[in-house]
Amino acid sequence: MAANEQRGEFDIVLEGVTYGMRPGWEAIEAFETSTGRPVQQLAAMARAGGLSLSAAATIVTECIKGWGRNRGDETVRGFQAENIKPLLVEAGLMVVNTRLSLMLFMAATGGLTSSGEIKAVPKKPTAAADAASAESPAPPSAGPRKRSGKAPRSNSGARSKRGGR
Repeated sequence: MAANEQRGEFDIVLEGVTYGMRPGWEAIEAFETSTGRPVQQLAAMARAGGLSLSAAATIVTECIKGWGRNRGDETVRGFQAENIKPLLVEAGLMVVNTRLSLMLFMAATGGLTSSGEIKAVPKKPTAAADAASAESPAPPSAGPRKRSGKAPRSNSGARSKRGGR
């Protein structure tokens, strides 16, 4: 079964089988605990191409398990990072890293809900909302600015004719 991108799932192909990865809070907590690094740091490492094989395998494993939990698919519950490592090497570490970089970035920057779903993009205001804001009265002001009685300063920066420096 393929991942559903509309629901915040990312796919990964291992040994010709497509699995989904879902970075919900349970998966994030599990891979943070296992790697000893927060999701923000892992996202930065993935972006820089600096994830270790062990970290990548742990993240992939926990996110596949999260995907399975969400779908009610018990077949992925037994996945282990140690068994995933050789599959990631065969899939291509740079390919895997690219997918993890995007997924971790979205998880770290609030682009996903706590269950791992993509957040809805806020709608642009409609013409009716624009018209309503145009009809709103302006906030009250303190009135016109009062003059202090001092002469205005010159911004020219020119020196005084009286020999001033």
